[in-house]
Amino acid sequence: MGAILFLKDHDWDLDHLKNALDKTNLKLDAVNKKVSKTKWVKSRLKYAAMLILPLGLWSAYYLTSYPNRSIDQLYVEEPGLPNFMNDIKPDKWNGPMTYFKDGDFRSTLELLNNSNVEKNNDTLLYFKAVSNYKLGHYQKSLSFFKEHLNHPYSSFHADTEFRIGFAWYKLGDTKRARQQFMNIANSKDHPYNKEAKRILSEIF
Repeated sequence: MGAILFLKDHDWDLDHLKNALDKTNLKLDAVNKKVSKTKWVKSRLKYAAMLILPLGLWSAYYLTSYPNRSIDQLYVEEPGLPNFMNDIKPDKWNGPMTYFKDGDFRSTLELLNNSNVEKNNDTLLYFKAVSNYKLGHYQKSLSFFKEHLNHPYSSFHADTEFRIGFAWYKLGDTKRARQQFMNIANSKDHPYNKEAKRILSEIF
């Protein structure tokens, strides 16, 4: 009935009817495409939501399980000594150790650098390394730790093996830092075995 009225209004010209039908078909195609696109988008959003939920739960678990992700928070503080070992005049070392325990590492280094102790003394090298590390002088700290490793029988040898990993990490060499902590973690008798395993678990 609609087609007859259309032809009557257009002097029974079939070409007009054909053009009108073509335009209608084009509009229908456009509508169908929009509907299909909407369904596709809804489908993708559905899958995205399904992925986001478990990822969110996993992230929440991870953050709550490992709240101390900063390597600084896994650093074991050096308590310091009342005096330098094997020194016949321990009083002259009370100054460096007092500053060290108070956290005044600049004053500690000043006294250590002016000390009459042999420059290659293992204890001197160790506390220079730790003091520089605490001041953020990681390259200097690393150098002193390396020197200290030449004293395998030092009372601080295990401490140096552990702390040098932190120095590597701070200098951006995470590969060497990780290897250092792995070496300790693989050594059951190392005094920092558990600490190294925790660092490997939470940092790397």
